[in-house]
Amino acid sequence: MAIIIEANYGKKIGLPQFSSHSFQVAVKSEVQSMSEITEEVECLYRILQESVDQNIKEAGVTPETLQSAKPAQTAAPAEQRRIVASPANHEPKCSP
Repeated sequence: MAIIIEANYGKKIGLPQFSSHSFQVAVKSEVQSMSEITEEVECLYRILQESVDQNIKEAGVTPETLQSAKPAQTAAPAEQRRIVASPANHEPKCSP
């Protein structure tokens, strides 16, 4: 019997002038028995935490950078997109 595990990890960092920056990653994984759940969850958590921590380092646009930027330097709304990646044929596997 296949058991589906859904895991997500996110982090929010406070920035100057009451601003914040957040990043969240979510995945689904499949195990074949209840005895595999603990190991798979620990592995998924580690992978997600490392991914979020590596990618949240840059604060991006903040109120301070907006105030000091020239109008041509600010990003247009079309350039500010939410990226969702969910390849149908990819399932993360932590356990061998």
